Amino acid sequence: MMQHTYLFEEGTWNAHGIYIDETGNEFPVEGRSTILHREKTWEMSGFMRVFANPPAEFNGNYEIDPFTSKKYCTKWSCQNPALGDLRGNFVVINDSILSVYTTKRSEYTGCDTFAVKSLAERQSAKKRKRNT
Repeated sequence: MMQHTYLFEEGTWNAHGIYIDETGNEFPVEGRSTILHREKTWEMSGFMRVFANPPAEFNGNYEIDPFTSKKYCTKWSCQNPALGDLRGNFVVINDSILSVYTTKRSEYTGCDTFAVKSLAERQSAKKRKRNT
């Protein structure tokens, strides 16, 4: 099993995947986030672009309670211009990170899954993309 480096290491991360809306429609999604580790908090800023009709983009600045060696779960908060104040948890489950969140008044709730892709999987995906 691969270990996650996302969140646990500083850097800029690119993401690609699928966004599923409340009715089950699937749309391609891409994003980018930058992680910084401060002494008492981790900071993440980034965006997620959903290729729906019409397209949507979500931006956010997160404050994350750092994980410790004995914790597989931690809290985060985010100021999102489109959705408002979000509160959530990151949970590490094997080689995935689950993010579950809600707005203050629970008008909006969601769940994101971040899965590790091995180098072989990334190279295979690039090769398939070039051949199409």
